[in-house]
Amino acid sequence: MKAPMIGDYMIFGGIAIIAVGFLLLILALVLSLRGRGGQVRKGAIIMMGPIPIILADDPQTAKSLMVLALLLMATSIVLILLSMVS
Repeated sequence: MKAPMIGDYMIFGGIAIIAVGFLLLILALVLSLRGRGGQVRKGAIIMMGPIPIILADDPQTAKSLMVLALLLMATSIVLILLSMVS
């Protein structure tokens, strides 16, 4: 039996992240339809390799996305270095 490679873990992690994203979208839709939406703040992170591009409509959302972008950058750099070692 072959041992799992780092690419296998990355594929599983990517699928898991996409699934969690869909669940969050469904949850947001249900909450907004029930009238518990409140104020809507929008933002996005576009990752170009390990470099993020952050789009937000208010400073608080931008700060939150910057923290998330730093975590994503660190994770991608670690995964790139791990793939170079193995």
